[in-house]
Amino acid sequence: YAAGKIHGQWPPSELLDLVGSLQAFRDSLKPKQQKARRVRIAAIFGIVIFAILTFAMSDSIIALVWAVLFVASIAILVITIVRSVRLSDGKFNPDAASVIGPIVKCITPDLSKNTPVTVNASLRSPFEKEFLVKEGQKYSTSAYPECVDRFYKRPVLSLECRISDGTRLIAGMVEHSTESVLKKKNPRGKWKTKKKYRRKIGIRVRIQLDKTQTRLTGQFKLPADAQVRHRESPRGDVILVSLNKTVKDANPLKASLLLDLMAGAYKAVTPQSSKQTQPGGNV
Repeated sequence: YAAGKIHGQWPPSELLDLVGSLQAFRDSLKPKQQKARRVRIAAIFGIVIFAILTFAMSDSIIALVWAVLFVASIAILVITIVRSVRLSDGKFNPDAASVIGPIVKCITPDLSKNTPVTVNASLRSPFEKEFLVKEGQKYSTSAYPECVDRFYKRPVLSLECRISDGTRLIAGMVEHSTESVLKKKNPRGKWKTKKKYRRKIGIRVRIQLDKTQTRLTGQFKLPADAQVRHRESPRGDVILVSLNKTVKDANPLKASLLLDLMAGAYKAVTPQSSKQTQPGGNV
């Protein structure tokens, strides 16, 4: 999470361990935040009590002890505030990690022996500045005199691997999001800001078959709004499947969106020899 991404070639087992570690870290955030909140409350009480004792015994040597404890309470309060900000849930987006785990578990039994999985995934939230593509022109509505739309593009996940039957699989998810910032003045004359979000996920799957081991003979079983293209190449058939899906702002991404495309495309693939096991059985 500190790097903001997962990238490189990983053995499936190590990649799953990494995803599990990220999930364990996220699960630990809430208890850590609760502990920091309790310490923060105790520090505030300490500041008040030690301040009263320090001024009440201003002519006593003991007042120096209370003054030290007063300063220590302020330091603890500052540290817990900074820690709470650093451990904020909003800084650690779960989308990519939650998608990678189920996909890798699904395809691992079908991977070629000792074949790593190439992954490039973003662990940042959809509306980070690094994903900002452009900012639209300012406009107004009947309720909000100052409005502007910001457009973001986040590469959630890109995954590439080779299946044991020689198939080269490339899959990816890209998020195109819009943030609408709406401003108006309240009755007291202060500006009030409201934000609306729209998220659309673009899912792409590319399957390059090895004509010496597999061929395209069946029928695709894809979601109704999915698009599929097929072309032939000297090495083997190439299947391109795409799907655009609108998701609600509060909903995390699901691996099933990508798995459904992978499985539906593989329904049309059969082995060259009847002695071979049907590839992609786990997909």
